[in-house]
Amino acid sequence: MVLCVNVFPSLAYYSLFSITQLDSIPVDKITSWEAEFRSHLTATQSALLEEIATGNVTPEMEAKIKKVVEDHVSSFTSS
Repeated sequence: MVLCVNVFPSLAYYSLFSITQLDSIPVDKITSWEAEFRSHLTATQSALLEEIATGNVTPEMEAKIKKVVEDHVSSFTSS
């Protein structure tokens, strides 16, 4: 699997800073969550991905990434 340079930071952020939210996802569903999250990012978050691609990480960008991750986890676990 190849990750776009601008998608990887979002996944890294999730892994490093939101690990407690993984508790709400069954272990056997983590791979599905990751695949859906990558698809979600590329389909709906192009502006954020372009911002990430600049490499200029700001607190505002971190807050946007966190919200996208939290919203996706919530959506994934409620379905």
